[in-house]
Amino acid sequence: MINIAVAGCTGRMGRLVLEQINESPNLVIAGALARDGNPLIDQDVGSLIGLTPLNIFITDQPKEAFINAYVIIEFSTPDALESHVKTALDFEIPFLSCVTGLSEKHHQLLQNASKRIPVLFAPNTSLGIVVLRKLAQLAAKALGPNYDINILDIHHRHKKDSPSGTALMLKDSFDSSRPLECTSLRAGGVYGDHTISFAGENEVINIEHRALNRKLFAQGALDAAKWLKDKKPGLYSMEDVVEITL
Repeated sequence: MINIAVAGCTGRMGRLVLEQINESPNLVIAGALARDGNPLIDQDVGSLIGLTPLNIFITDQPKEAFINAYVIIEFSTPDALESHVKTALDFEIPFLSCVTGLSEKHHQLLQNASKRIPVLFAPNTSLGIVVLRKLAQLAAKALGPNYDINILDIHHRHKKDSPSGTALMLKDSFDSSRPLECTSLRAGGVYGDHTISFAGENEVINIEHRALNRKLFAQGALDAAKWLKDKKPGLYSMEDVVEITL
């Protein structure tokens, strides 16, 4: 059995992750963390996800939420990251960060933490995004510099960061000296669409990934957490979880 604590448990993704843990025979909800002042503090997690009480209560104290965890899944906000990482280090618990909109300071925080505990940074936990990135790298190499590259990300109207963390990750897949444009649209309830276009003089090649359900990201996060549990200290990505050789 793998005990998993979820930070950001009352958000859309946090709730989905809790639901998926509860439905998995080899996983256990070890803790549920929300930010200070959240009106759901002290509520039973079972009630949060529409079940009978589980005798696990939402807390705003990282130590209380993480103390029994074998892995922490972070779906909260950038401003909460430092406190959560510090507690993970205190307890030496593997840390999976799925937060987007991070600054260079946040990335350095994860880098420093990875010297002592296994850290996996995954702005997108989809298997398909890993495949998209690999295919795009292959296309860029095959097509050469005469093709212009554009990344389009479309998300729901409530998403705060733009470009998305996934779009920025995809951008980092290419040679930094190569001109590349990122375009973002925020509209409706789109879960997450990402398209990489290669435009030449006489043709355009599009490689697209479309998320049809947020459960995709919850299940990907759990797969990543299970993979991370027994790893040595280091900074990992979903490409380490999903090994693809082209």
